[in-house]
Amino acid sequence: MGENFFGYTLDELKGKTPGIFNAEPLAEQIQKKLYKIVSSGKTYLGESLNKRKDGSTFYCEYKVMPLRDSNGTIYAYSSVQSDISLRRHNEEVLRKSEDTFRHTFEAIPDPAYVWTRREDGHVLLSMYNQAAMQITKGKIKNFLGAEVEKFFANYPNFMEKIKLAMDKGKRQFSEVFYKYQFTGESRWLQADYVKTAENNVLVITKDITERKQAEAKLLAYQEQLRALTSEMILIEERERRRIASELHDQIGQNLALCKLKVAALEKNPAADEAMKGEMATIRRLLECSIQDARSLIFDLSPPILYELGLKAALEWLAERIQEQYHVPVEFESRSGGPELDNDRQVILFQVIRELLVNVGKHAQASQAKVILSYEKPFLKIQVNDDGVGFDASQVFAPKEKSGGYGFFSMRERLNYLGGSLEIKSKPGKGSQIILTLPQKVTGSVRKKENS
Repeated sequence: MGENFFGYTLDELKGKTPGIFNAEPLAEQIQKKLYKIVSSGKTYLGESLNKRKDGSTFYCEYKVMPLRDSNGTIYAYSSVQSDISLRRHNEEVLRKSEDTFRHTFEAIPDPAYVWTRREDGHVLLSMYNQAAMQITKGKIKNFLGAEVEKFFANYPNFMEKIKLAMDKGKRQFSEVFYKYQFTGESRWLQADYVKTAENNVLVITKDITERKQAEAKLLAYQEQLRALTSEMILIEERERRRIASELHDQIGQNLALCKLKVAALEKNPAADEAMKGEMATIRRLLECSIQDARSLIFDLSPPILYELGLKAALEWLAERIQEQYHVPVEFESRSGGPELDNDRQVILFQVIRELLVNVGKHAQASQAKVILSYEKPFLKIQVNDDGVGFDASQVFAPKEKSGGYGFFSMRERLNYLGGSLEIKSKPGKGSQIILTLPQKVTGSVRKKENS
């Protein structure tokens, strides 16, 4: 809202302080400047501190201009003033806010940049902090006002994230292996993109090279550990197979030979009835020992796995689990693909055996099923049961102590072979364990063994 004042003469403007800036400490300087401008026939536009009738002060914007008659002769001067206290207040708040932002911006320990979108749609570099100056050895100042497309020509992800944060207002993140064009040095950077105002995005970059290098070392150590674990499992299996072979070739054959000899003595006509009775008892004990030796041999290293392959071994395993734990286990083969090599068969068979033993011991299931299928290029195995189930989301939780390590070990063995382990289970809903493994064509098991 403005007020008009008419009738000032040039002498009044020169000789006394008009009411338009009656509370201004610099009234005298303003008056001189005003007089100089308007005496030349020009209009003066300015601001001053005014006083109301009640004694309160306010900022006003005023315009003093000459009034001319029809001949163009100045006959008086007028002033129009408006209360701009609210605007000045808002400007002061904004100024303090900008000062706070600037100080905070400079205090950021990592390189930080502000990208601003102009009215024509171009996004330009408008600010950078001291950390950015240091990392670029001062060269960043030459790029003030540079367009984002030119600045990040080789890193479109940066451009996309900046514009996405600007348009959507949602904080963005990215990790980039970045080569500084200023120094030629390549570093891993984590960038955070935050919209700070309309058409403004703050980008903070943090050097995470050491973390990435540590992660790479950790991954390498994990890979080595998987390799060592798998190799230890295979070494253990070879030793089991050797022991099983010796049991079969030596103890088993000796027991079988003893059984034949006892059977022959039992049929000897010269032996009395008492002796034949003792021989029959010994023969039965030998038969039990032979059966126990065979069971031990199969438990140590089932020969069927090497002689007939994984399918036959899983059929035998299903029967074995049913005998031991009285849980019916159905085996279904839908696989028509090539067979696995010995080492991969061994690891896969052991994982499935551990899963079925868990079902027999802990699941309280009335039935279980193993499904073998081939979904090129993967071999897929499902181990299902209708038992009590468990919370699958907690299996690999750091604090999980019940059963977590067993599943972790299985997963690591399969990961080493390029496979995976997926667990689907809920309390009271049974469980489904899905194993996938890349299937390499390596020829038949027999051919690999004899080569």
